[in-house]
Amino acid sequence: MNTFFLRLGIVYAFLSVCLGAFGAHAIKAMVTAERLDVYETGVLYLMIHGFALIAFGLFKQDKRGIRNWPGWCFGIGSLIFSGSLIFLVLLDIPKLGMLTPVGGVLFLNGWFGFFRATYS
Repeated sequence: MNTFFLRLGIVYAFLSVCLGAFGAHAIKAMVTAERLDVYETGVLYLMIHGFALIAFGLFKQDKRGIRNWPGWCFGIGSLIFSGSLIFLVLLDIPKLGMLTPVGGVLFLNGWFGFFRATYS
């Protein structure tokens, strides 16, 4: 078990609930429906990868910690992917959208690494 990734996943899940409530109540009237969809996508992926981090944190790790890179991919990918979408909507800085695919690639690497970790 890796308590760092377990706790990070719990924090991300908590933040996604807070951000979802904020989006539903505070910014819903301030942004267009299209921008609200972008915001909700960021919040959804933060929750999904929060749960992924929780699962990964509970997964038995080898003693050398070699297989920790999927957790780092989920953790950093969440910051980049979800963060870029959420801040894109809140700050109205379109260039932040260029970061989103980087987070997506990190997600893919995390899922691939988690899959590989189940084989040994």
